Amino acid sequence: MLGGETTIHSSDGGTSPAVDQPAGPNREPVHWRRNVFVLWFSVLITITGFGFTTPFIPLFLARDLGVHDPHALALWTGLVAGALGAGLFLASPIWGMLADRFGRKPMLIRAMVCGGVMIILTGFARGPVDATVYRFLYGALSGPVAISIAMVSIQTPRAHVGWAIGLVSSASSLASAIGPAAGGLAASVLELRQVFVVGGVLFLLGVVPVVLVLKESRPTRAVGPTDSGVLEVIRSMDRRTLRALGVLVACQVMLSAALSLTQPMVVLRLLELDAKHAAALTGLLFSSSGVATAAAAATYSYFATRRGYRFVAFAAAAFYSVALTLVALASSIGVLIGAFVLVGLMTGVLTPAISTMLGLESPTNARATVFGIAASGLALGILIGPLTGGFVSAAAGPSAAILLAAGLLVVLGVTIALSVREPSMEVGDSLKG
Repeated sequence: MLGGETTIHSSDGGTSPAVDQPAGPNREPVHWRRNVFVLWFSVLITITGFGFTTPFIPLFLARDLGVHDPHALALWTGLVAGALGAGLFLASPIWGMLADRFGRKPMLIRAMVCGGVMIILTGFARGPVDATVYRFLYGALSGPVAISIAMVSIQTPRAHVGWAIGLVSSASSLASAIGPAAGGLAASVLELRQVFVVGGVLFLLGVVPVVLVLKESRPTRAVGPTDSGVLEVIRSMDRRTLRALGVLVACQVMLSAALSLTQPMVVLRLLELDAKHAAALTGLLFSSSGVATAAAAATYSYFATRRGYRFVAFAAAAFYSVALTLVALASSIGVLIGAFVLVGLMTGVLTPAISTMLGLESPTNARATVFGIAASGLALGILIGPLTGGFVSAAAGPSAAILLAAGLLVVLGVTIALSVREPSMEVGDSLKG
């Protein structure tokens, strides 16, 4: 139970108290619950700063950077969003390996500082090319959520990993609700350039609880395959585990592509339905969806631990596809917002469910590397989704692009049903022998 003291199997094959690890030459006391809540709070602050600005990229391009033609706006919206994915795709595996070797806390601090600086610099962009470059650098140098989830996955008792990842994911989702709402209010009194500066400063504040409170365990490593590094650990996994991880990363690519394609296209749909109130409606749309995502992420593990992560993820993918179809075909603001709230609910189930299965399938001492590779998969989706959406929208309109995302969710659901296995809840790494 949550109030009791559980044991975690560390990378040396031994056990250590989950609540209070004994100090030693290579250990320091770690309270896993405290770390979960510190990371929850830190992610809430940083992603609020990120969400403060992200939904307004199409408006920023149109109003401040001189992109007025609808076709050009659709293309640049896709390019700017895709640049973030390109940066993440190239850098995430490298940061993951460095985190396993030198510690996750230093990498988390680096991600938060660099991310905040890049958001601030975006506010000083002189044109769409500048904005694209800054978003690329944000993707290459930031990415705090993936590192936070890797830390939670490593230091939380296995029976509570789903709850912990869901809680940290809920912080990201809640921030995605608070950020656009706050950004929408700020945009009504400030210029969009100033909104980016405020969002970047808020992002930087998230590093404070990490520096002051977060503790990272450094378990002793035994003689064995881990001595050759995390890549050797991955090579030593059995084929079934490698296949399971590969399928889950592919699922993350599809989910990321669908979500990142949909988000800017929804803003373009708002511009179609009510251009006059687009800024305020963007804040309302994303904040409502974010609240739904946060609620689902914080509670999905109740159902996943009873019905299975695989079943819950499959059901969420099916409902997600229906919701996206409604978003694409909505003829009124009310229907659009309602359907996008359902999208938020399903995002709050699918995202942590897939992350939890990845964590449960991964060896402890290579988990940050696995999550780094998974983050690269997410980034590939963030790269492919907006670019594809931008080109399809320029040719056939944003509704056609959103319908394409709905079809991708159908493929995701079929993949989960046919190829994803239910992870074992037994403690132990997935190594040969």
